[in-house]
Amino acid sequence: MSDTPLGRLRPEIVVEEFSKLEAEIARLREDVANRTSDKVLELLARNYALTAHAYRLRDHLSAIRRVVDEQAADAGLWFVADIVTESHLQAALRRLHGVIEAEK
Repeated sequence: MSDTPLGRLRPEIVVEEFSKLEAEIARLREDVANRTSDKVLELLARNYALTAHAYRLRDHLSAIRRVVDEQAADAGLWFVADIVTESHLQAALRRLHGVIEAEK
């Protein structure tokens, strides 16, 4: 036998230790695969939630834009006069405020 550590071991011990190492490597590979799979699923779920939130924000911003465009076209809000009907202005501003605050 050689003078290396493996050469001093009996072949059956080397085979047994090698089998243990192979089993440990297989277990570690499975653990990595499971963790990777769990992480991928977690990231996909997070991506789905963020995408859904982005669509809700887009819809909310569209609603805000519609109200702003309506107010921009409302001559009652923008004409030049000495006196502006306060109730008309306040109703329009409350409506805009309501749309903006709805998403909170």
